[in-house]
Amino acid sequence: MNRALKPEFEFLCYLVRPQPDHERALELTRRELDFALVAHLAAAHGVRPHLLKALNDKFWAGRVSELKQKLEVFQCGHMARNLHLASHLLRVVNAFDECGIPFATFKGIALAISLHGDISRREFNDIDIIVRTVDVSAAESALQSCGYRPALGSSREWRKAFLAYQRQHMFVDADSVTIDLHWDLTRKGFPFPLRASDIWSTLELMSIAGRPIPTFGPEVMGIYLAAHGAKEGWRCLGWVCDFAEFYQRHSDMDWIELWRRVDRRKRQILLGLSLATELLGIPVRDEMLQYANRDPKIRALVELTIQRMLHLIDTKNPHPEMELAIFEICETWSERLRVIWHLGCTRTTGDYEAMPLPRPLWRLYHLTRPFRLAGKVLSVR
Repeated sequence: MNRALKPEFEFLCYLVRPQPDHERALELTRRELDFALVAHLAAAHGVRPHLLKALNDKFWAGRVSELKQKLEVFQCGHMARNLHLASHLLRVVNAFDECGIPFATFKGIALAISLHGDISRREFNDIDIIVRTVDVSAAESALQSCGYRPALGSSREWRKAFLAYQRQHMFVDADSVTIDLHWDLTRKGFPFPLRASDIWSTLELMSIAGRPIPTFGPEVMGIYLAAHGAKEGWRCLGWVCDFAEFYQRHSDMDWIELWRRVDRRKRQILLGLSLATELLGIPVRDEMLQYANRDPKIRALVELTIQRMLHLIDTKNPHPEMELAIFEICETWSERLRVIWHLGCTRTTGDYEAMPLPRPLWRLYHLTRPFRLAGKVLSVR
């Protein structure tokens, strides 16, 4: 790495990459590393399974015993929870199949298996399923027949008014297992290189307990991982690990064609590749790096992203509606204005909680929301 990073974060980056660099990480242990901070960073960035796997190598022997002990305690509960989530996914899959609802699973459990080859190798907290828009009502009914209930809102009318902009609804059961039911890949009005219609002809099957389950094909998955990371400002090192692992597994894919395919979202692919190289040492093809190095905005975004990672203390965003990372990937002013318009005029659960109104007055939230957002901005300052 060619910049001055916190040694604890640098130590983490050397070990959570697809091929850990034990020697460079060992060099850092000759300094006074704060292993409590390493453990905190690994948890905040969702890379504890990666770190534990690297430290289990005989290379380390007893050098980091206290850190390993913390990670092993985490891993026991983590493995049990992931298996529990997998059993819930199988139950939902059976219900959807019985109802004839086409679907795919993606993100958490799908990435653990398809990228890392082991359900315990990735941290995730919920199950993400996408269906076609026309099947949303049927999917909600199927989830409710399995014992899941909407996490917010007691009626579909309420969810349509205050949650539809997210293009997903959250369901939970008595054990607090969360199912995120999606019908698109991003919120309304936000720039994203994929549409939901792009995924259905490219699905592939993965296996959980011998059961084939559809998930995204490689080309869609590559674009999605880069776009999702960019949309979220790449705050989490775990997302870079996913993208780096994907590139390693699919380095023979035609990345130039994939890059051209995303049209005006090319920077999202280049940013993902630049971060995988910069932080995790992934050998990216020279021609792709040349495109990235010629774009000054990519270099600026890499610097901004790393600073964002270094200052990650709390994974909770105190003002999620005011997350501005999305503006970083807008290519034109018209895109920025469209995002501002949707942020300023879309009713959300926060609007309802701040000022509960009866159903006939819900349209007033379109008028009151800009003032509420302005008040939040002023209070932060």
